[in-house]
Amino acid sequence: MKKLSFQKYHIATALIAVAFFCNSALAATKTTDTSKKAVDPSSKEASNSSTASDFFANGPKKHALGLGIGQTFLTGNFADNGEDKITFDVMYSYNASYSFDVLADLYYSKHQLGEKSVTTAGASFGVKSKFFQFDSFSPYVLGGLGFYRPTTVRDIDGVLTASTKKVVFGSHVGVGSDLKLNERVSVGILGHYHNPFDVKQETGGDIEGSYFKLLLTAAFIFY
Repeated sequence: MKKLSFQKYHIATALIAVAFFCNSALAATKTTDTSKKAVDPSSKEASNSSTASDFFANGPKKHALGLGIGQTFLTGNFADNGEDKITFDVMYSYNASYSFDVLADLYYSKHQLGEKSVTTAGASFGVKSKFFQFDSFSPYVLGGLGFYRPTTVRDIDGVLTASTKKVVFGSHVGVGSDLKLNERVSVGILGHYHNPFDVKQETGGDIEGSYFKLLLTAAFIFY
């Protein structure tokens, strides 16, 4: 299970790297094409170019505060001690450019399975890279790192034992899409995989596992 998780992580990381490279190459191509055009400062094209430059400089740089709701699927040790359930995420993003957003994701959930349980709590940070934007629709990939505090109540030699609470580092990757309904509201869908690093325990073996979130998202955009 652990080997498979790492393979998934490497594949997802490679996809994100390719997306970042494509976006960077496209931006560089557009810059080169623009620099090759000589425009008369007094012409209408120069005026349009100036307006476009002002919009490019001031158009992005927006904030968004949103909520995600959907199913959290547990894997590894987590699946042995907790049940998949509906959970909520609180999200914040900063629109740094037309291609990239900075994203913060906060969440907490407790998953019961009989007398056993798993608690997932995390604060993850990353970058969204948009593939393209067609009208108000924009698909993207995201990836980054975060702080996680997974805990379990599990059966060790017939005794229910709570794990030691520790904050660990971890990684996350995802793919999704956004649709702007107007200048202030956007909705979307997000598949988000979180992989906290193993939590060392004195007894009963380390806490190791991951989880995948399938979320519907909604956000309010402001300046």
